[in-house]
Amino acid sequence: MYKVNKSSKKLEKIDEGSFKQYGIKERQDIQEWIASTPDCLGENLLIIAKEFADFDKTKERFDLLAMDEVGNLVIIENKADDSGSNVEWQAIKYVAYVSTFTKDQILKIYCKYHAVDEETAKNQLCDFLDVEIKKFYETEINDHQRIILVSRSFRDEVTSAVTWLRDQKIDISCVQITPYSNNEEIILDIDIIIPQTINDYTMKMREKIEVAKEEASPKDYTTYSYDGISHYKKNRFVEKVVRDYCSSRSLSEKDLFIAFPDELQGSFGVVREVSKAKTKEGKEYKSSHYFIDSLVVDGKKYWISSE
Repeated sequence: MYKVNKSSKKLEKIDEGSFKQYGIKERQDIQEWIASTPDCLGENLLIIAKEFADFDKTKERFDLLAMDEVGNLVIIENKADDSGSNVEWQAIKYVAYVSTFTKDQILKIYCKYHAVDEETAKNQLCDFLDVEIKKFYETEINDHQRIILVSRSFRDEVTSAVTWLRDQKIDISCVQITPYSNNEEIILDIDIIIPQTINDYTMKMREKIEVAKEEASPKDYTTYSYDGISHYKKNRFVEKVVRDYCSSRSLSEKDLFIAFPDELQGSFGVVREVSKAKTKEGKEYKSSHYFIDSLVVDGKKYWISSE
């Protein structure tokens, strides 16, 4: 990593170090940074609790419990310089514990951690999830759980296990956090190393769609298997892939079109801002025939094309 010296027109190297070298502690520092700024992990997260240990049959405690924008509970397990060899199994235990949490239990945990009353907690959760408070108990919360592992370095045993777990449809990711020293300043480089990058993800989706095009008959009745579910029609398959990808990341409009460029599908492309959706003749498209549902990115509503 380098710093630009504008006056000398030179690059000044910033030295990489270790958390131990800089006197940075796992709980007192790294955990607090993430708790105060959870979006540093690459997505919008709401911290539900820290150092939670109120279980019936165990005294174990996990670092951070968060919620993502679609209501999944997220276990965030932090390490400093070394992930250790079994951090993923440790996190799996924790995620199993929280998988049974009800909405009311989550509310009580949130109240205790944030020192707010239940009504305030409910309002804050609904604001985060973008749902009306009267629909709180109808909203999907904790139907699925996720794991985020954070460390400066990950052992091969861990990355191998995480890759296998992801292949088995377990939503687990690794975030690498590297400290650098710039005089008295500590600079962090935070990088999601698992799952794959947007370009890798896009390439796989492109390959699937190209295979589908080659195999399609004049009237395409091809169905697809995805995420353990079979018999997706093409439109619902595309919708599911786009939604899953967007729900697990904090994306800008630019990111959305890098991941899902127009040429992936049909004359309408994969996604289109609702206010700019046009027919093939260039007129505003008012019918919903070619578009299914919608998603919101950068405050704008998008249609996912079903063409």
